[in-house]
Amino acid sequence: MNDKVDYLNNPWAPVGQSVIIDSELKAQVDEVGYAVRDWVTADQLNALKALFETEHDFREDDGGMFYSVYSQNLDYRKKIHDKINEILLPTIEKNLKDYRVVLYSFVVKAAGKKSEFHMHQDTTGVDELKYSPLNLWIPLSDVSEENGCLAVVPKSHRFFTPYRSISFPAPFDGIADVVRKYLSPIPLKAGETLVFDNRLVHNSPANLTNNTRVAIVCGILPKDATLTTCFKPTYTLGGKVEMIEHEDDYLLKHPNFLIDCQMRPDSGKSIGWRDDNYQEITSETFENLCAKYGVAKTTEHVEPMGECNLIGEPA
Repeated sequence: MNDKVDYLNNPWAPVGQSVIIDSELKAQVDEVGYAVRDWVTADQLNALKALFETEHDFREDDGGMFYSVYSQNLDYRKKIHDKINEILLPTIEKNLKDYRVVLYSFVVKAAGKKSEFHMHQDTTGVDELKYSPLNLWIPLSDVSEENGCLAVVPKSHRFFTPYRSISFPAPFDGIADVVRKYLSPIPLKAGETLVFDNRLVHNSPANLTNNTRVAIVCGILPKDATLTTCFKPTYTLGGKVEMIEHEDDYLLKHPNFLIDCQMRPDSGKSIGWRDDNYQEITSETFENLCAKYGVAKTTEHVEPMGECNLIGEPA
């Protein structure tokens, strides 16, 4: 196995986005990691709101987070995916090319103090030596820090590693309080679309209003890419990582993404093991990375991480 990676001279860099039609938007997402666009019509927004109201009822006194993909009701999960696709397909086809949407999901932040979502990067979904994934995040009401908008570390999609999974830690877990000082909140109007590279370090603060915050997330892969996840049998940095290929409906048919989520998938095809030379990053190296890419702190003080009550079902 080779020596651990020098993050300031990272041998890996993200492949450029291939599914975005608009060249200016593509350049911004490649460079900064995200952009905001006004893609969703008023009729689409109203249809998404009506779908949510019909299918969900959250009564969590202390708040919490829910994703459609958490539900063990696979009929519900597929219904939500299909219905959102019906509503948003014209927008997706207008703005993207040579793509596949592998998941449409509601992302719900029920109001209450236990609704902060931890800082993270999304898990690997393609072979990132060849392809880049893309996410769309669309709130159904105005979002701000008060009700739990997304906050991101700009350009951090280029900082770390192509191997991410809930089965092993992130390189920055040990310096989370330092990394959080670089998070930039992204307030949005209802229906605005956050187009972002899901490798950006991001989180969302607690929803401290009296209203449930609802958003749509769309997980997008290049047409030629195979849905691919990573796994390690021990919760550790470094070592070797197993690459597992899946059918596109894995995110709709895998029965449990909430309980026992660190277990190896019981479906899919192993395509072998790779060396993972990415070890824990130090505060000094992370701050040097931020300086290298021109990312400034947004605060000198962060509050202790809040609790997150993960909600398993839509009612």
